[in-house]
Amino acid sequence: MKIFSKVLALMALVAVTVACEKEKKEETQPSAVSSCDYFTYKVGNQMVLRKARTGVDTVSVTGTTTIDGKEWLVFSDDSSSTYARCDGQFFLNLFVYNGQTIIRRLMKTSPSVDDTWTDTEIINDVESHYKRTVVSVGVTHTVEGTTYDDVAVILMETSFMYGGFEVPQEPYNEYYSKSVGYLESTLENAEETLVSRTY
Repeated sequence: MKIFSKVLALMALVAVTVACEKEKKEETQPSAVSSCDYFTYKVGNQMVLRKARTGVDTVSVTGTTTIDGKEWLVFSDDSSSTYARCDGQFFLNLFVYNGQTIIRRLMKTSPSVDDTWTDTEIINDVESHYKRTVVSVGVTHTVEGTTYDDVAVILMETSFMYGGFEVPQEPYNEYYSKSVGYLESTLENAEETLVSRTY
């Protein structure tokens, strides 16, 4: 599973697609992970996502796990798991690659237009930058025939360092609904949309 990784996950070198470790201890009781407006997930929720690369994928919130003393929700599909939580400021995504723990700040708890934050990662000796900017808040957006209200739109700009130079990638948008959570990513050739969700 990618971007939700996902919400969820997406993002190849500059959007590294990895299968996350499943060895971490999972719990099946209701989660105490902090909630926020754009992170309305709990154990038992299920999302159906349409992905350009792999087709329709069902992602379930299967339990919770503790990593470095903090509780995370576990999002799983048929092949992998990723972890997410809200820390009161950001909707966070965590995955493990070659023993390295990567945490991305996907969305702010209370976003305002022009809010900007950047995550820097070094994976396989390649330094990548993920810059997110809130471009709209409180708009409507239609995905897979369903119109959602209170949507925040995030401009995603990625780049990586090569030979001492920063190489930008094609920017794209991510969409989050206050009442639903993750809706869509427009990453070229890796587009992802929410088909449905159970609560």
